[in-house]
Amino acid sequence: MSHPNLSGIEAVRLFADLTSDDRKELAMIAEKQSFNSGGIIMREGDPGSAMYIITSGTVRVLKNAPHSHDDEEIAEMGRGTYVGLNALIERSERSATVQAVEPVSTLRIEFDELAELLAEDEDFALRFWRTAAIGLSRQLRSANRNQTLLRELMHHRSADAGSHL
Repeated sequence: MSHPNLSGIEAVRLFADLTSDDRKELAMIAEKQSFNSGGIIMREGDPGSAMYIITSGTVRVLKNAPHSHDDEEIAEMGRGTYVGLNALIERSERSATVQAVEPVSTLRIEFDELAELLAEDEDFALRFWRTAAIGLSRQLRSANRNQTLLRELMHHRSADAGSHL
């Protein structure tokens, strides 16, 4: 018999390389949570104690703008994505605010409960940390591509501006 949270866990690319038993274990410790439109899932600077899997709806990721009192949207994410993994790895505070754009459903995985699972099963721990490293590597590559595209765009705009002088 499958766990009601299993489909949400299985929708996450991050967990694709885990075994079906690993994903079932994660489903068993995951807790369903819902947020209304505008609801804050996590706030930048708060202590990180859980990761969240978006099972329905859309969230936006906001960073405090360095020279303004406004938050700057840096990403929009939906079903099958996750937030909060960095705080798990670093045991640090939240690096961004995550806000529901519309009604959102999540699966919340408490770091303490996950740590217990990791401590109980060394093989699971190795698979989990490997898949986490791959997920972070994908994020880094995506950020590098975006930075390269932004530089190219800025270079073309400055070249176009210079040709009009």
